Amino acid sequence: MPLVRNLVIGLRTLFRRTKDSTDLDEELDEFLEMAAEDKMRRGMTRGEALRAVRLEQGSSDVTREGVHAARWESFLEICSQDLRIGFRRLWKSPGFTTVVVLTLALGIGATTAIFTLIDAVMLEPLPVANPKQLYRLGDNNNCCVMTGTQNDGSFVLYSYPLYEHLRDHTPEFKQLAAFGSFLPDLSIRRSGDPASAQPYKGEFVSGNYFEMFGISAFAGRTLTPQDDTAPAPPAAVISYHTWQTRFGADPSVIGATFIINTVPYAIVGVAPPRFYGDTLRSDPPDFWLPLATDPDRWLFAAGPEWLYLIGRFGPEVQSSFSSGFGLRSTPKRRPSSATTRLS
Repeated sequence: MPLVRNLVIGLRTLFRRTKDSTDLDEELDEFLEMAAEDKMRRGMTRGEALRAVRLEQGSSDVTREGVHAARWESFLEICSQDLRIGFRRLWKSPGFTTVVVLTLALGIGATTAIFTLIDAVMLEPLPVANPKQLYRLGDNNNCCVMTGTQNDGSFVLYSYPLYEHLRDHTPEFKQLAAFGSFLPDLSIRRSGDPASAQPYKGEFVSGNYFEMFGISAFAGRTLTPQDDTAPAPPAAVISYHTWQTRFGADPSVIGATFIINTVPYAIVGVAPPRFYGDTLRSDPPDFWLPLATDPDRWLFAAGPEWLYLIGRFGPEVQSSFSSGFGLRSTPKRRPSSATTRLS
């Protein structure tokens, strides 16, 4: 209750400052008169008594300032006065004011952008299922096609035949997905649209890519292993960001045919929001396409090494590791594969 009472008194003081100041002056005058009368009864004249009281009690102005400073509302009054003075000075210096406003705007904008990035990348959980079970196979990153590195014991990129072998003969992995080490430029237009084709970024991925991450489509469906076979009709998944910004979230995109590098693809679904693929980059994929539809068939021979691999361990294997997706570690129990490191 004392807190509520002080709050009510403070608010009343803010809106009745003139009356409260008058009341305080009257109280101080009455106190001085009472103290002076006491001294006059001791034989002092009125002038001597008033002078003695003022010497003992100090200046009444100092007393008023002390009373005001003891109230919480005095802080608001000081802030109000400082703001009025500040705005008055800024109004008199328009050039300086413009520089200050622009500097603050740039600073706030940059801070907001940095926080948005950190929030999306570090604070918000990854938009995948159980990210701690995901492990990237390889020593480091490289681009784009190499040969012979695995003979030297370096597993940066993987050939397609080696990926198939690891996928089918590494029981520690519940799922093992592959994706290209580079994002090819795609020329895309909607079938039947007379407009010219537009450039986009694409990524060729294995059919179990989305299943390995444990994510579902925002609309439609994701790619499946059946899509990643030679007889299957070409299918593609569009990113949520591209669907929103380039196609206005048009629902008719799902199921429509798009001509991608002269080949007709059916858009089978839209990836979920905040999913930008397997790698944090400034130009994430706009479309995901099955590896089987990659026109460069020579890449599927035993020599070219051009694939990155990410696998999902089962719970019993994952508990043997100290870190998950994106962190390098040495496994306590190494999978039965040619992989020497997990990163």
